Amino acid sequence: MKKFTATSILALTLLLGVSSSAFAATYSDVEPNNTVATASHFAAADGNQITGDLNGSDPQDYYTFTAQKTQKMRFQISYSKAGGQFLRLKVGTSVTSETIDYVDVNLVAGTTYTIRIDPFVTNTSVGSSYNVYTYALTN
Repeated sequence: MKKFTATSILALTLLLGVSSSAFAATYSDVEPNNTVATASHFAAADGNQITGDLNGSDPQDYYTFTAQKTQKMRFQISYSKAGGQFLRLKVGTSVTSETIDYVDVNLVAGTTYTIRIDPFVTNTSVGSSYNVYTYALTN
């Protein structure tokens, strides 16, 4: 009985010790989300991601979230740059560039933020699929 109890306690400890990123969620691009008023919901948490697509009839995507806690987070965009395509990620007032694909944002608990993805340059024959990844940063 003691061995079973010790093993059970160890298993429970390991289970509870799993980082929150193990429970990360993926949020898909839900149309219409081409304006702030029609923005898709997103939960900014360590390991969560957005997956979406832009095209000629879908020139930008918006997402909104309310920060659950005060923390520094990195938002990183990933996409194919084939055909000279460049996408811009804007979170609050922080914006990526053609050479830097992430922004670090100091989130304030209870504050609502807007994420916008739009093209610097778009080649619609290539397609514009993207992913946005979130990482909690330590100061």
